Amino acid sequence: QRERWRHEELFELLSSACLLPTMASYLLNDSVLDISKHIQLYNCLMDVLQSLASCDFTKPLLLLPVFSETPEASAEVSSSSSSESPSLAKLISKLSDLVKSYRKTVVEEDTDLEELMGKVMSVSERVAAVVV
Repeated sequence: QRERWRHEELFELLSSACLLPTMASYLLNDSVLDISKHIQLYNCLMDVLQSLASCDFTKPLLLLPVFSETPEASAEVSSSSSSESPSLAKLISKLSDLVKSYRKTVVEEDTDLEELMGKVMSVSERVAAVVV
């Protein structure tokens, strides 16, 4: 009973904090060049997403719309193809598609970037399992 209360409290805290929109703003980045300049940040982001996907009580956070109805959020959402606020699961899937496309067209010597791309694919698969 007490542990369930703590899980609910943690879920509420995470869902109302700025963490999810901040993570989403990084996932909206569609520039592999920019991502390659911030590999440590994106590695940490993938670690957090993987952790969220690994815990039963945090998995639903990956499916929540991440932006509230503020003008700033509307501007970010309007830059994506959908008129509704995306979820982290949708955004990691889009980033995974970008990585797949990039891997097909570019032969890259940067092992750190290649490692990050592998991590993106792995996290995307894990998050996709949450959606199903």
